[in-house]
Amino acid sequence: MRRLKVLLVTRVDRVDIGGVQLSTLIMANALQNVGHQVYVMCNSDHPFVDEFTKQGLTVVSAPLGLSILSLITDVGILRRFVAQNPIDIVHFQYARSAFMAPFCRGARKSAKVRTVWTCRGIQKRAYWIMGPFANRFIDVVIGNCQQERDKLIQRGVSSRKVAFAYNPPAIGIPEDTTKDSRLLKEFNIDSTAPVIGTASRLSPERGVKYFIEAAAKILVHNSHVKFVIAGGGPLEQKLKELAESLQISQHIRFVGTRRDMSRVYSILDIFVNPIPAAYGVAGTGNTTAEAMVCARPVVTTGAGGIAEMVVDGVTGIVVPSRDSDALAAACLRLLNDRKLMEEMGKAGRARILSKFTSRHLVEELERCYSQALADD
Repeated sequence: MRRLKVLLVTRVDRVDIGGVQLSTLIMANALQNVGHQVYVMCNSDHPFVDEFTKQGLTVVSAPLGLSILSLITDVGILRRFVAQNPIDIVHFQYARSAFMAPFCRGARKSAKVRTVWTCRGIQKRAYWIMGPFANRFIDVVIGNCQQERDKLIQRGVSSRKVAFAYNPPAIGIPEDTTKDSRLLKEFNIDSTAPVIGTASRLSPERGVKYFIEAAAKILVHNSHVKFVIAGGGPLEQKLKELAESLQISQHIRFVGTRRDMSRVYSILDIFVNPIPAAYGVAGTGNTTAEAMVCARPVVTTGAGGIAEMVVDGVTGIVVPSRDSDALAAACLRLLNDRKLMEEMGKAGRARILSKFTSRHLVEELERCYSQALADD
């Protein structure tokens, strides 16, 4: 397709980096790499401002707050930028920003600006608001998995407008997946110890407490196992207290939010995503894809669209939600069968490479942009 001018709109309101921000960075790089001109509108304290700039992307600073006053300011900035730089597509990365879509119309006198919104999961009641809104003001809505696409249609978004595109791993495609001995030393983990890890925002809906409970059960059978928890969030102290109450603190490493996650995945033998299945905004789980592309088998609940990624018994093991006994049993099964662990890891990497890469993302984005531009 012809080269487009695309404005991505994103924000972050906390210190730790989430999936939306990482996905936006990946999307910007992927689109730029195939020749599209990409701009990013974000708040001035966004953690990726410098990275956007280093990638050669033009950054448009805006408050992108939650108030009506901020919305008015944001709309003015957006319209002026679109008018001065003939933008073809304004692609909103989160639901609140999509409310600026109606104001994109008429921002360019010579041509209509098309609007796209990527939905990575929103609160249940918000779907009933966004459905009618999207039908009227947004040209194409992209779910981040098939399950999200189906949910949008069920909540009233026209099936003609909805597509889906998987997020590729934020860490890229590492060639070397062997354990990083320096990181093991940094975390004070013996190179012979089995390591099981998870990575997510440490908030209630992520289910990390089930991971810690499972760790205690695993240690009953294998006292040599070490556990790694990557990420930050409001529950960090309570999770540490839980580990202390279970008397397993010496076996768990809380390593915080890190930008070298490929190294973290490398030291794991098993990756666990314990997110409860009832959690409405699970998507496919960026960290799950990242662990899989590092050839690590995954134990997960299959929440949201994760089941589209993890094939039970092939690339990992899917267990019931909120069941620390099942998480522990699945991990012990893998620890006791090194061959199965390696086979699932290899199968997981192959699955990511076959369907979940930046190339696949760009192909779907270009199809969606073409659809948006073709609509009258």
